Amino acid sequence: KTCAELHIEEVKKSPTNLSPIFQTAVHNDIATRTESTSGGVFSALAEHFYDLGGYVCGAVYNDDFSVGHLVSNKREDLIRIRGSKHIQSDMSGTFKTIKELSGNGEKVLVCAAPCQIASLRLFLGDKTENLTTVDFICLGINSPKIFRKYIESLENQFGAKAVSVQAKNKDLGWRSLAYKIRFANGKIY
Repeated sequence: KTCAELHIEEVKKSPTNLSPIFQTAVHNDIATRTESTSGGVFSALAEHFYDLGGYVCGAVYNDDFSVGHLVSNKREDLIRIRGSKHIQSDMSGTFKTIKELSGNGEKVLVCAAPCQIASLRLFLGDKTENLTTVDFICLGINSPKIFRKYIESLENQFGAKAVSVQAKNKDLGWRSLAYKIRFANGKIY
């Protein structure tokens, strides 16, 4: 009901349609930078929100490698949230959870695609005082169905189920932008 693409005129007129602030940075911890996909900035922000007792929302892989969003105040969930997923994510119920938490005075950090952030802001209206949003330069989101078919083809090729997927893995260097997929039989693509 609040898809930014379907309500573009409302988004343009929205008081929450702020001019974006662009920042670049990297996390001080090399291990965090290595495990992250874009320098670890989101991890640093998330760590700060956890320190405040707040909540962090971001994309996570489900067991079938579809992508959903998780809202959590548990620091151990950052490992699942951090890192690009490059697939259209399902945010069912997420906006309501964020509205409830922020409406109750909880600090909430949300990282999502620019269209999802615009839709969230449209959904919340002017009730955003406890909300911090982070989006990214989006080059287009891949179809979950096509991604699932890709994973299935690799599972057939490697003879086992995929157990983890990591975009922008740095084992082959920082500029390789390689996916790293681990399989149940120990093989790695």
